Amino acid sequence: MYCEPCHHMFARYFPEKLFLHNDGARTPNPVFFNYYSNVLDRIMRYTHGMKLFEIGIGACECLLAAQEMGIEAFGIDVIDRHVQMAREKYGLNAQTADFVEYESDEKYDVIIMGDVIEHVSDPVAAMCKAHSLLAGDGALWVSTPNFDSAFSIVAGHNDAMKRQQYHLNYFSRRSFFMLLDKCGFTPVNYKISCHDNGSMEVIAVKKADSRQINVTQ
Repeated sequence: MYCEPCHHMFARYFPEKLFLHNDGARTPNPVFFNYYSNVLDRIMRYTHGMKLFEIGIGACECLLAAQEMGIEAFGIDVIDRHVQMAREKYGLNAQTADFVEYESDEKYDVIIMGDVIEHVSDPVAAMCKAHSLLAGDGALWVSTPNFDSAFSIVAGHNDAMKRQQYHLNYFSRRSFFMLLDKCGFTPVNYKISCHDNGSMEVIAVKKADSRQINVTQ
């Protein structure tokens, strides 16, 4: 489906808890440790704290890089085997949880959402939840495919990201910035990803007038 006013694409029909059906094996790729080190270094320019929350830990590259850099890191994932690997094999602080349903009194200086928001059935609820968990002077980092990216325009139908079975939402820069604005965020940095062709990486901070926001909107 396509929303012309929002310049946004989305799946109309899908199973509940879609991503739980993804049973592919995950092992850390050492190439990504340096990538996440650079990502974290960039984010830290927008916040003074060292408490990090990663949503969707996957193969643990970000948590492992954060740990090496001396950052207090915690993460969640809907797939329990990812969390078991993080805890039992690498000694990381992780928990099995659905982010939209996750509740905590903690406030985090950095929230990482790497290739997550496109899998979420209600991205507004997810981003509002991120807003509620982010410290007032914290920073949010999101990576997600951009169907309107330079790469996607050139690749056309050969853009593999447009055929991912677990993707429910396909953002453009415009539709994603609209989502951030709706949920109380201001984008402060946009970067073309060197991790995935056609993906964008956005850093956002809380709007000054959005310290309190209804996570159900």
